[in-house]
Parts: sequence; C-alpha cells; structure tokens
Amino acid sequence: MSKVRGNGVARWQLDRMLPEDVPPLPTTVAGHGTQLFSWKGEHLEMRYECADRPGGLKFTHHAFDTGESLEVDRTGTQRGTVRMAGAGYLWVHSAPAGDWTLKAVKAV
Repeated sequence: MSKVRGNGVARWQLDRMLPEDVPPLPTTVAGHGTQLFSWKGEHLEMRYECADRPGGLKFTHHAFDTGESLEVDRTGTQRGTVRMAGAGYLWVHSAPAGDWTLKAVKAV
C-alpha cells in the first residue's frame, strides 16, 4: 500500500503481490524504507539497527495461511532484537524512509 499524490489530492494505492513474488528474508540484509520479506523457517531471531531515524523500526509479522498478525516483541527502537515465532511475511517499516540492517542471530 502506498500514498499517491495527484492534482493536489492524496489517495492510497493498493498493490497485490503473489506469494512467490515476495523475496525470502536473507540472513543479512541492508534496506531502506519499507520492505516485505517471507520466512519459511520456524523461529527466527534477528539483530536490527536503524541508522537514520530516531524513532527506529516497526515490524509486522503475518502468518502465510491465515494472514493472522503474529506477535513481534520489539518495535519502534533504533536497535535491538526482533523474534519471529514461525513462518510468514515480515514487514520492516521505517517512516520517514531511513536506512536499516537486519542480521540473523539464531534461526531454527
């Protein structure tokens, strides 16, 4: 979902992706702004750092099959650890867009 501006009026645009189009979450990744990844393993623990944003990063984790939001234990900080309880989609969100890194500490 993204905000689109045109003719002085802001509106939202919703884009759909097929599950196979979502890139797998690598064990180390550097990104910018908001990105979506898939994780097919069980538990995952990652260290994160947000270089440019005082408010840090926010994470959202959704189950593949039901779309149910799964609890993520740390959000809104510049650095820390995020743990995912199982397979699903992971949104990494930095707004305003900033640079960030994720590095796997423990994967099962």
